Amino acid sequence: MARDVADIRTQIFEREDRAAPWRSQFGWSRGPEPPVRILNPHVMVGIGGSVPTRETVYPLFPAGDLLFMTSEQMEMLIDAVEALGEQRPGGPPRMPRDMVSFLAAHVPVHGGMLGGIWSFASRPEVVSVTFTDEDRTMAEVGIRAYFSGGTLLMEKREGSWRVTGVGLTYVN
Repeated sequence: MARDVADIRTQIFEREDRAAPWRSQFGWSRGPEPPVRILNPHVMVGIGGSVPTRETVYPLFPAGDLLFMTSEQMEMLIDAVEALGEQRPGGPPRMPRDMVSFLAAHVPVHGGMLGGIWSFASRPEVVSVTFTDEDRTMAEVGIRAYFSGGTLLMEKREGSWRVTGVGLTYVN
């Protein structure tokens, strides 16, 4: 199962055509990518009606400069960076622009809608994979892209995963 999850993530993250029609529904193109990509190896995985479990899945053949950071490690980094910001009563810290610009030149930095830093994960981020058949040839893949996300419908044909459609989407 881990191999299928790794292949799905690699297909979405690295191999899918940047001009694929489904990409426009999520809008994650925000200018040039920083030189280092950050991947959270934690993914919620389930089969059919089973209760999903958090799995740690690394890509089989990572391309380029890729840093792996678990959910807990990312939260620790966010807390450390936000401790350097200007604390505001009842709200997230105000981050100095110079500090955010410096970080963003090297790694992905995603600010929260109310301020502060929300994530360092590269986009699109695969957050869940639910195989909809026992043979694991069909899957609903939950992705997050900045302030939007949704479900990609994928099918495994001749050993390769492909996006076949888009399910529910959301915009925060």
